[in-house]
Amino acid sequence: TRAELLTGRYYPRTGVSGVSRGEGRLNYDETTIADLMKSGGYATGCFGKWHNGSQYPYHPNARGFEEFYGFTSGHWPPYFDPALDHNGQRVRGKGFLADDITDRALDFIERHRSRQFFCYIPYNTPHSPMQAKRADYDRADHVEDQRRRKYVAMQHCMDQNIGRIRRHL
Repeated sequence: TRAELLTGRYYPRTGVSGVSRGEGRLNYDETTIADLMKSGGYATGCFGKWHNGSQYPYHPNARGFEEFYGFTSGHWPPYFDPALDHNGQRVRGKGFLADDITDRALDFIERHRSRQFFCYIPYNTPHSPMQAKRADYDRADHVEDQRRRKYVAMQHCMDQNIGRIRRHL
C-alpha cells in the first residue's frame, strides 16, 4: 500500500512483493510523489513508517523527502521512547510514537507555512506489538478482549493525532 501511495502504481510493478523477509523495497528507478513535489518547489517531509528500503539509495531522504523522521523497517517495538531515524541519524523518540510523529510533522508544517509543502504521515498504529498509552487503554474499558482493547486504544490515539493536524492546518 505504501509503495502504491508513493508511486501511483500497482505494487508488483514497484519492486515491492511483500512486507517480510526484505520484500518491501521500492525499486530505485520509481518516481515518488515526493520526487514530483520536490521538483515543483515544495518542501517535502515524511514522518512515520517508511518500510520501502532502509539504506541509500532506498532511504526516504533519497526518494524525494528532504526531511524524514521515523523508522524505515516494518514492526517497530517499543512504542514508547523508541530509537528512530532522523535524516539518516539515529535519535531517541519522545513519548508515545504516534504523538511524537505528529509533533514532528506539526513542527515541519509550521516551519514551512509560508511556502508550499508536502507532508506525508504514514502512521504505524494500530499494529503489533499492541502497545497503548494508559489513558487511551483506560478509555477503551468497554472492550473486554485485551488485544482488541489495545487496538481500540491505539486507533483512538491515531484519530486524536489526525485531529491535531487538522486543527493546526
